[in-house]
Amino acid sequence: MDNIIRELPQDIAEKISAGEVVNRPLSAVKELIENSLDAGSKSIIVEIKNGGKSMIRVTDDGSGIASWQTETAFKRHATSKISSVDDLERIRSLGFRGEALTSIAAVSKLELITKTRDEKTGTLIRLEGGGVVEKKTVGTADGTTVIVSELFYNTPARLKFMKPDRTESALIVEKVSQLALAYPHVRIRLINNGAILFSTPGKGDLLANILTVYGKDTGGGLLAVNDSNEHFSLTGYLSPPSKNRSSKKGQVFFINGRSVTSKTLERAVTEGYRETLFEGRYPIVFMFLEVPPDRLDVNIHPAKDEVRFDDENEVEAFVAEAVRKAIMVKESIPLAASVRKPFTVIQKTEIKETEDKHYRSDANADARMPADAAPTPAGDANASVTPAGDVNASVAPAGDANASVTSAGDANASVAAANGDGETKGEQIDIINLLSAKRAEQAQKSGIFTDSGDDTYSELYSNSMATSHSKGAPFDILSIKPISTIFSTYITGMDSDNFFFIDQHAAHERVLYERFLAQYRRREKLIQQLIAPLVVEVSVSAAGQSSESLEVISRLGYDIEVFGVKSFNIRGIPAFLSISEAEEFLRDLLENLSLKEGAENKAAIERVISNACKKAIKANDKLTEAQINTLLAELAKCENPYSCPHGRPVFLRLGKRDIERLFKRV
Repeated sequence: MDNIIRELPQDIAEKISAGEVVNRPLSAVKELIENSLDAGSKSIIVEIKNGGKSMIRVTDDGSGIASWQTETAFKRHATSKISSVDDLERIRSLGFRGEALTSIAAVSKLELITKTRDEKTGTLIRLEGGGVVEKKTVGTADGTTVIVSELFYNTPARLKFMKPDRTESALIVEKVSQLALAYPHVRIRLINNGAILFSTPGKGDLLANILTVYGKDTGGGLLAVNDSNEHFSLTGYLSPPSKNRSSKKGQVFFINGRSVTSKTLERAVTEGYRETLFEGRYPIVFMFLEVPPDRLDVNIHPAKDEVRFDDENEVEAFVAEAVRKAIMVKESIPLAASVRKPFTVIQKTEIKETEDKHYRSDANADARMPADAAPTPAGDANASVTPAGDVNASVAPAGDANASVTSAGDANASVAAANGDGETKGEQIDIINLLSAKRAEQAQKSGIFTDSGDDTYSELYSNSMATSHSKGAPFDILSIKPISTIFSTYITGMDSDNFFFIDQHAAHERVLYERFLAQYRRREKLIQQLIAPLVVEVSVSAAGQSSESLEVISRLGYDIEVFGVKSFNIRGIPAFLSISEAEEFLRDLLENLSLKEGAENKAAIERVISNACKKAIKANDKLTEAQINTLLAELAKCENPYSCPHGRPVFLRLGKRDIERLFKRV
């Protein structure tokens, strides 16, 4: 090399730039849909073939592009979204960089058919490798269609590293599913190799979209979250703690309508569910956060998948508290497992592919797909990647008249299936495709894909929607009337609608845990002084704790001092403990405190207290009626009465209707 600095030729520079924006078919699909949304579209149809490698078609009914501006739209940094530096401080649009069309066109063969409402005819412009090869007038409906063919045909290195069609399709399904949730008032249809994967109602009902896209197994029984303050507004749906997964793939976040990945929101959700889930389990979350544009930066990533908050701690605290309040409701109490009937595998249903008179594959003719077009899915089981979740949960129990095959399951799980990882195994793929075909047949029968004007989305989803729409009310534990105990372990009781099982050990752990935390935080400790000091002897290693550890113990309500090599002199204990209980807890505390855990290490202290609370009432400890009433009364005072500090449930419930099902009354 001669080390001479040269200006790159335009075609090379555009390919390099395109690589930053469009690194796989998913990137192109995302950018095109975002342009359609910014154009004010009410209906968007996305079609892909071979994972988007051979064809991507995005059709909308938005504002369109004026004929005289079609070539300008493909120039670098050409955009209608911003016009000054000040606009960057208040960005509301999804695409604003002016790089999407030019980047996609640089690495593909692209056709754009568009028409504004003011024009009598539309315009077709065709590009190859970023250069215009044809422009002509055509007849078309209002809006825009972009057809991307042979993506990366002129960048073989990029094409070589594409994943198999199945994997690329799964990634696109996941992203389109997320965008469909972010815009419930926009009807979004996704077609893969001729098969309709889903079509959202477009009537503004977020929960209906969740059920349509992710299925009843994921969307059923979710809890609404709705909170706001002077800066932020949070809406969405969360799963009760009893409904969880082994990964965070079920967590979908949106900020100002933009689907993003956010460690800040992930941490906030984890904090909100703290003590209600076992370690390694994660809730299902569909979360929509509105933030003033001047309080975040959406311009930190070329693909706009990440944002940066001005004050992450403020956002995290707000979201965590909103989540905590949303799940602290009666509906969070898990239902006791009901008897399930054996299920049968649904046989493959052949669905003939019919030609939609409004839809033509020939883009050189009128390639526009009207918003009311409804292509019929093909019956090719290998043609589509269905966003499938837990397969067993999608199969209807035999003989259950109310059961129906759900729509697609968890779109995120399809990525795992495509890559051969996650909980979805390869042998389930045939079942997934069978369910996809069956679902399409059911959907056509129920009119999901038609514009009939019927406000009922489908009987397929009505039951789940009815149970998930409203925000739950706080749970009044004192409304439970205790009945007895069973196995000297579980307290039974009932209110007007439910029968409850209460784990006496988990309940007492929760009570003690919160009492200790309250004592730790209280300036004036509630201490009962002992007439005769209590001497507690522990191991040499435990006795060698630092003065900071003794400070922690003192803040928990112990009047304690070192007494010999491995002994402590106790002159006072927490007021809510008996002497024997106080001694047991102290031994456990001393054995668990480490030299690294100071008095201000909140997480460490809470963990130590949690471990010490294992000394609570045990299974097989027989409780009197008075003790049961006292335990429930103390539990009612807790901030989180639903689980013990380790995440185990305190309550299980059986609704009246659940019991009637067990006796086959319904």
